[in-house]
Amino acid sequence: MVDIAKAANVSIATVSMALRGHPRISDATKERVRQICIEKGFVPDPAATALASKKLENQKKHFLGTIAVLESEKYMAGNAPCESILSNNDLAEIFQNIGYKLDAFSVGKTANEQRALNRTLQARGIRGLFIWGRNEPVHTWAFDWENFSVIVFSGSLHEHVFHNVIINAYQHVYDAVLHLYSCGYKKPAYLELSLSKMRFDAWTAGFTAAVDSVGNDPGIPVFSTPGLITKKNEKTRFVKWINRYTPDVIVSQLGDPLIEILSEENIRVPQDIGIFCLDVMPDLRHISGLIQQRHAGHQAAFDLLHGMLSRNESGLPGNPMCIQIAPRWNEGTTVLFNALE
Repeated sequence: MVDIAKAANVSIATVSMALRGHPRISDATKERVRQICIEKGFVPDPAATALASKKLENQKKHFLGTIAVLESEKYMAGNAPCESILSNNDLAEIFQNIGYKLDAFSVGKTANEQRALNRTLQARGIRGLFIWGRNEPVHTWAFDWENFSVIVFSGSLHEHVFHNVIINAYQHVYDAVLHLYSCGYKKPAYLELSLSKMRFDAWTAGFTAAVDSVGNDPGIPVFSTPGLITKKNEKTRFVKWINRYTPDVIVSQLGDPLIEILSEENIRVPQDIGIFCLDVMPDLRHISGLIQQRHAGHQAAFDLLHGMLSRNESGLPGNPMCIQIAPRWNEGTTVLFNALE
């Protein structure tokens, strides 16, 4: 702050008030101070800021700074930035309990857009980046990474640049299918949601690998649907697929819609066909399948990022870590776990 005050030809107190947006400081002075901060790479220390304001002494929850949650524009599908993370306030609550505020930003497709966002983040004094990865090589973005502490969430197993916390879809479905075989199922089939903006290829690959490893491939092709299985044409295709290949258990990201369609065809679940869901939501615990531990993933990502910020670690890590979050098995009622009996 002494260096900034000399460069701006103002007092240290003026610099402090300018950075805090004090109304006594003119907008022109605030802007001059901010520009000098950017030029010199000055970033406020959140711990020092908290100490100086005596928030550590007077408040249980003190403000440590703002974390930017980033999502690539090409994956947003018209939604608000990072809506998939922030809509249930889970991640925001985890960070706010310690003293951080979250702001969401979309990352443009071009290098110029990315550089502009990079400047905005630095001008606002944001040091921590929580990136919703969606298997994109985020390290190729035009960012000055040395100025940020970075965590990638829901990224790819192939992201070896930043610390990465993932829901390992490939391993989850692989293990689940092997367990279904051990329960006595012989003809598992996979229903794939072929969404327009993002495909669950890792789940499809894990299913195929599990069937291959058992050496008991029933020869049932993957049924691919854009997601609205209850539409007349999709429902018709699904019923024809069932009648032709007669699977004994269906693995998918769906639950109740499949049960309803099978019920209309007088096919009993789980007596005739089992339904195993790879992403059982809290209100669907009657469905057998996997409960994805998103909260645990958010918490692990926060712990990493908070530790990096506390230690002033920024830039590309020398030894990037990949933390995989295991799911919980939900027994439910739609699979016979002793299918041979």
